[in-house]
Amino acid sequence: MARDSRPPGYDMAYQPARPRRFGRSWRACLPAYGYLAACVAFAAFVAHGHTAAPGTIAHTWVIEASAGRALPSATFALVVVLAGVAAVVQAHLCGVTVRPDGIETLDTAFLGFPRVRHYAWPVIDRLRFDLSPRLVGVELWDRTRDFLPEVEDKQALVEALTEVAEARAIPYRG
Repeated sequence: MARDSRPPGYDMAYQPARPRRFGRSWRACLPAYGYLAACVAFAAFVAHGHTAAPGTIAHTWVIEASAGRALPSATFALVVVLAGVAAVVQAHLCGVTVRPDGIETLDTAFLGFPRVRHYAWPVIDRLRFDLSPRLVGVELWDRTRDFLPEVEDKQALVEALTEVAEARAIPYRG
């Protein structure tokens, strides 16, 4: 369905000057920080087990039981802490980028696999800012709808998208 537009070709001529990145909110990153805290607590327990007196529970679980394992407990604790740091880095990499050719989102899918989506400006039929206090919706030309990932500064994202929507004659609500 074609929308009312400005003179032919004018609405497709506008492009934002440069890409603008909007990072994920701290609220959305809290599970990753919780996981990192659990990983650090595990590593602290392993470190305590190495210095604990023989016969204690920590020494028994960390040192004595480690003899039959393929991976030493200190190495495993290091791997676990690195996984926690990677989770925090991955959480902060997610977000929305308003590019000259469209909107690009980076989010995590099942089991932490990255999911990159790109919405070109001509494909976007409507932008929705009124759906939630934290979310922005995108309605596409084929009547499908999607939500952009939650970002730290939603107001700045709305302003950037509103500027492009007004210049390209893309309707928006909110």
